[in-house]
Amino acid sequence: MAHERNATEKAIILALAFRAGLASTEGDEFLVEPATLDLDRHSGFDLILYRIRSGFRKWLLVDATSSRREMGKKIARSISKKRALRYILKGDWQTAVFDIAIDSCFQKAFDRLSDGKPMAFREACPDHGNQCRLAHRLFEFSEILNRQLASHRRKDGSPGDATRFVMNVPKPPF
Repeated sequence: MAHERNATEKAIILALAFRAGLASTEGDEFLVEPATLDLDRHSGFDLILYRIRSGFRKWLLVDATSSRREMGKKIARSISKKRALRYILKGDWQTAVFDIAIDSCFQKAFDRLSDGKPMAFREACPDHGNQCRLAHRLFEFSEILNRQLASHRRKDGSPGDATRFVMNVPKPPF
């Protein structure tokens, strides 16, 4: 069952699904699964990021937010429930709304995603492919999100679990 998401959550999910498609190679695949309404309400995460390497599937539960205030609540909830492999990803609300969600191709691109189904796209826009402005904007937004994954550290300074899900795109499609 699909559910309402705010513009930042939609932009984060779509940007990661696009990046997952671009970063996937034979033997190292990335997928993004938007959480169902039930999982979102009861488990408190917005998407699952998968990495399938040599037949082994790893996953990261991701809670997407745009608010610093909400981020504190999400961290407290995550710690209280002692959830393993969970990450809070912050997307800039202004970028999500004014650069991405306002694009005329955004909703059609987002509609390709289904709650509870892992997906990845090599083309951002179903109508224009990667020749669309949306593709450039999603790619730039995904770069910021990817850097957050790459910079994740544990208390001792060692790389955190989220670093296993960094999606490198050696040759962007534009």
